[in-house]
Amino acid sequence: MWDRLSPAAREVMSLALTESEQLGHGYLGDEHVLLGLLRGQASRASSLLRGHGLDLASARAELQRLSAAGLIPRSRVDDAGALRAVGIDVEAVRQRLVTAFGAEAVGAAVWRASRRPWWRGGGRRRTPLCGPPFFAKRAMYLAGCYAESRDAAAVMPEHVLYGVFAGSR
Repeated sequence: MWDRLSPAAREVMSLALTESEQLGHGYLGDEHVLLGLLRGQASRASSLLRGHGLDLASARAELQRLSAAGLIPRSRVDDAGALRAVGIDVEAVRQRLVTAFGAEAVGAAVWRASRRPWWRGGGRRRTPLCGPPFFAKRAMYLAGCYAESRDAAAVMPEHVLYGVFAGSR
């Protein structure tokens, strides 16, 4: 899916991750993707949202209000933050690993290390190298499906907006 994102859509997802980190949330959700779309300036999706009266400051304020009211997931203790407290920078470790072994090898190793065998309950364990939990998977899947149905060469921010709205029904 990520390889089908256009540069503009990759920028939206990067901005969404930045918004999630700035708000202190330990995950990446649809709400952060909307903030990323609003932060982006050049897409038709951001123009559409602004045209309907939504702006970044009010969306951010509403998200903070919902967070304070306990209506969205609370951030959990951050393993990367705990390691940072003792002097270990997880992102620097990741960059050194990628430089030494390549991004594909590091991704495959993280995937293997974070999987639990089916006889131990299956599922996935979170490690600091995995990054924050990604709750916007359905929106991104729907964005990819919508782009494919429109014979688009890449997933654009407009498709991402469609995925967020279609996934929230």
